[in-house]
Amino acid sequence: MGESINAYRMLVGRPEGKRPLGRPRRRWEDNIKMDLREVGYDGRDWINLAQDRDRWRAYVRAAMNLRVLKIKLRVFENKVLRKIFGAQRDEVTGEWRKLHNTELHALYSSPDIIRNIKSRRLRWAWHVARMGESRNAYRVLVGRPEGKRPLGRPRRRWEDNIKMDLREVGYDDRDWINLAQDRDRWRAYVRAAMNLRVS
Repeated sequence: MGESINAYRMLVGRPEGKRPLGRPRRRWEDNIKMDLREVGYDGRDWINLAQDRDRWRAYVRAAMNLRVLKIKLRVFENKVLRKIFGAQRDEVTGEWRKLHNTELHALYSSPDIIRNIKSRRLRWAWHVARMGESRNAYRVLVGRPEGKRPLGRPRRRWEDNIKMDLREVGYDDRDWINLAQDRDRWRAYVRAAMNLRVS
């Protein structure tokens, strides 16, 4: 019993004493909140969510599926880059070898595929948000479907992805359509999504 209480304190508690200078280190709790935000949960009150075993398992499953998808995208991108750049001759032994991931990304020097997807999704949302309510693309993006909803967890919509991308770059307000009317601020968020470090 005592060990589980200590684990809980380590996970949720704040350390005592002075904090070292610089950016605070990311804690386990911060990682849990980020993972939950990626799959559509607010992430603030995650401890109460953890009490409901079935809902918690559904979110964990969704987070794992998302993580697997990101890994598959990175593996695909590295495979394509290896085909493009080919092998490299080792200077010491003279043998041919495959390029390591860090060497590939140093040669390619362009943002990885996940950052590219996020920034292009935000750029597309900006165009659609400025179209107006009379256009079909706007109605599809923002509208609510009529009729009875199927059982189970609602599927993630494009609008949810856009809100999550904006949250990752520091915009927490719910009304992203008004933000899209300000071209300079929106472009700053798109640039921030391109430069974002993706875990």
